[in-house]
Amino acid sequence: MAAKFFSTQTTEFGMTDEAGLMVQSFSYDVSSDKAEVMDITGDIVQTHRFNKKASISIEGLASSSDVEVGDEMTSIANTAMGQLGGTILVDSVVVSKSSDGFAKVKIAATQYDLSLNAQA
Repeated sequence: MAAKFFSTQTTEFGMTDEAGLMVQSFSYDVSSDKAEVMDITGDIVQTHRFNKKASISIEGLASSSDVEVGDEMTSIANTAMGQLGGTILVDSVVVSKSSDGFAKVKIAATQYDLSLNAQA
């Protein structure tokens, strides 16, 4: 029997398959560098945020995945609040197998705030 949800607000439940994986967990962490200016008393009087990027972590069961380090991911299915619109590049891929479980894959990637072009 399918689960029924009752709520007064719209909430999100579950995840979408990603990069050939049956996704078990997904995280999207946006951060930036900052520069601050302090006055003579040490109070911050100006700040600037720059170099915004997102760290993406996807963990799932492998149905099929040919993602490699350095690959560009054209999009992500599991969108997040504050999602950036730039290029997504794969930083690492970890494959785990065991004699009594399913093959698991963990993908770490970075999404930049701007679209980057591949150079020859």
